[in-house]
Amino acid sequence: MAPRRTTPLFATIILVVVALSSAGHASPWRDFEDALYTAYGDYRVALFQTNQKNKAATEAALSNFEAKWSALAVKHRTTPPPQYGDDPKWAETLATVDNILAQAKFETAAGDLPKAHETLEAIRDQLGHLRARNGIITFSDRMNAYHAKMEHMLQPSYLGFGAAGLLTVREDTAVLAHLAQDAVRNPPKGVAENPEFKTLASAFVDSIQVVKLSLQKNEAPTVEAALKALKKPYSQLFLKFG
Repeated sequence: MAPRRTTPLFATIILVVVALSSAGHASPWRDFEDALYTAYGDYRVALFQTNQKNKAATEAALSNFEAKWSALAVKHRTTPPPQYGDDPKWAETLATVDNILAQAKFETAAGDLPKAHETLEAIRDQLGHLRARNGIITFSDRMNAYHAKMEHMLQPSYLGFGAAGLLTVREDTAVLAHLAQDAVRNPPKGVAENPEFKTLASAFVDSIQVVKLSLQKNEAPTVEAALKALKKPYSQLFLKFG
């Protein structure tokens, strides 16, 4: 019996099925978000190093972020991924991030790391606004919401620690606890069972419990110390995963 010949159409179908299987169900939507999350890791390092006043490490992190961000921007500037296809400020957002990055590099080169840190903060705002306009929320957005509330509570102008002030701290701490739980219950893809994530997330949540316990004592110095101690566990979780 002669061997069965494969028709061109059947061969094409086989190739498509194999290609889809090899792609592991990748999509333009997922590919972009994964690549952005990878680039965002270098951005977080740059933020951290500016806070540490480490010029060389900041420059290295900015260079790494710029390389990954520029590759994304070049690829998608005129053809955004589907989740941002209808965004009216897509091109403007990419251009704004480009400009912020250039300004931060200039300030870092000049040795003004506090200013560079302040400048870089605007990048996460731009990316957060982009996602919000398009109905997308990520672990990073949840961490940013926590960060905004925490920073408000750490400002020198925050209410005093008299009776009225402590009531405000209690209310704000309840909000902070909700934001923290919302973040750790929605971790980045693939890290929920990561031992380091679990350790850092636990310390992050526990730091708020310390504030709650300090409020039971109604002692202003104890409450103030507990509030100041919030920053380290947040920063460690943000730097690694957020």
